[in-house]
Amino acid sequence: MTGSTVLANDPYISGRNEIFDNPFIATGFNKTGNVFTGSISVSRTTPGETNECRILFSSNTKDHETLQVRYFVVGAEDGVSQFSDITKASIVRDGKSVRIRLDRKMLEGGCEWILSFVGEPSLTQQGDHVFFLVPERTPGTWRSVHTIRSKRAAFYKTPGGSRVEGTYLVPGDTIYAYEEQPDWLYVKYQGRKKLTVGWIKKADTVPF
Repeated sequence: MTGSTVLANDPYISGRNEIFDNPFIATGFNKTGNVFTGSISVSRTTPGETNECRILFSSNTKDHETLQVRYFVVGAEDGVSQFSDITKASIVRDGKSVRIRLDRKMLEGGCEWILSFVGEPSLTQQGDHVFFLVPERTPGTWRSVHTIRSKRAAFYKTPGGSRVEGTYLVPGDTIYAYEEQPDWLYVKYQGRKKLTVGWIKKADTVPF
């Protein structure tokens, strides 16, 4: 990995962690809109089955310490209808560390069940709260972080143009947006084997 490292005590610089950590936290900062966005993925894997909770968050233009949050369980039947209502979380600073604090009660159901199986030090539970450590990360140039909501979100070569054959994303996939048009996002998706780049419809992503 090359480039300078940005410490976690400055969460307003775009960044992406190493892929497939558990939990996996991706963040982005839109300098134009002055909004901090991100996605937290927490998973439990057993032979033949993977359960995953995806938590999405976004700040407003003035208050970056308070986050709007919603979540859903990846793979749940009719995943689009499983999105929670928007609630609030907060950023907590302790010396050089930065943590995202959520109320455990807001994650009742699938997410609360999955969290109990993650023994990573970056996820801790204290009383009624869950804390996710925002680790060091490498700076990025993306504007925002999004999660796919459609069953099959296709990539396009240009906004409104032809599709990229054989390439699509599914609910829960995290993408990084570099450009934006009224109904489109120019994004990159890092899979296990390759990087996919192209335009995706905004309607296929989770809005805040």
